[in-house]
Amino acid sequence: MLPTEYLPSGLALRGENPDDRPFLERLFVSNRAAEPGFAAWPEQMRHTFLVSQFDLQRCHYANAYAGGDFYIVEHNAGAVGRLCLFRTDHDVRVVDVSLTPQSCGIGLGSALLRAVQRQAGMQGKTVSLNVEMSNPALRLYRRLGFEQTGQSDPYWHMIWRPSTGVP
Repeated sequence: MLPTEYLPSGLALRGENPDDRPFLERLFVSNRAAEPGFAAWPEQMRHTFLVSQFDLQRCHYANAYAGGDFYIVEHNAGAVGRLCLFRTDHDVRVVDVSLTPQSCGIGLGSALLRAVQRQAGMQGKTVSLNVEMSNPALRLYRRLGFEQTGQSDPYWHMIWRPSTGVP
């Protein structure tokens, strides 16, 4: 768990539980529905497809990142996102960080990532992630000191090293 002192006032994390499924499904669908290619799909078809993708993602995360930390992000006591981390002896992998569209652009993502960087840095660990090459969050990751270390289309592999400091 990220220590609460690493998070700004009003921002909190709690572990995911089965009751969070409807929120997580809505979050996934709301973040993916606007992607290019989906806009022309009929609403019901798009929704059904995205829910199936959500189910596949959950299954993949449960298998590939068993033992990971799966959090619900709360802002002012309301659920606004998710943060999934997978820790190894040398790295903290940001598996997923997602916020509701209404919660984007107000500094919550930056605060979450800085908290992860701060904790990882105190432990001498790197922070790594993959990001789609067209994702606007790429600018945020670069601003926070993440460097591109490779690619596998359509993703950039990025890493932050404690030696670069926490922005």
